[in-house]
Amino acid sequence: MKITGGIAGGIPIQVLKGDRTRPTTDRIRESVFSRLQAFVQGKRVLDLFAGSGALGLDAASRGAASVVFVEQHAATANLILQNALKLAPAGVTADFRVLTLDAYRFLRNPAGLKVDLIFADPPYAYLQKEEAFAALLTAIHSADVLSEDGRLVVESGSRVPLPTVPGWTLTKEKTFGISRISFWELGG
Repeated sequence: MKITGGIAGGIPIQVLKGDRTRPTTDRIRESVFSRLQAFVQGKRVLDLFAGSGALGLDAASRGAASVVFVEQHAATANLILQNALKLAPAGVTADFRVLTLDAYRFLRNPAGLKVDLIFADPPYAYLQKEEAFAALLTAIHSADVLSEDGRLVVESGSRVPLPTVPGWTLTKEKTFGISRISFWELGG
């Protein structure tokens, strides 16, 4: 697994062995950032359910100003920080912060954090039903962490129906086998 683009493109990302994380594949990340293109430059990013941190690290490589990673597993959170430190020699200047706590707990008290881009990649078991997906969108909306013109990218299983949730507009979705990426904006 590696950074897929930007100034740190090609740098390897380490992940814990086993099934603790399900890293977003290189192919999916390339597709996500193809859609986001220049939007990432200078933006503040939140990587919820960070796992390997690949989405946030790729955003930093593409010019994000800062990335906050939220990952509840301590060893995984530590590995995200180690991977982030490997990007500095390539010229990545983003500010990194890794919070070791549950994403929903973080969303209940985000301590005034405001970001322009959120990646949410919960374990697929969290979003097995449309109601659970709607609850995630509602929790993010209620936390008031996303700027007015910000964007949300959610990775989920492709069989889970996408919900209609007040306050959110689905702008695009793309399926990759068992995975689906959906792009959301505030409004609607």
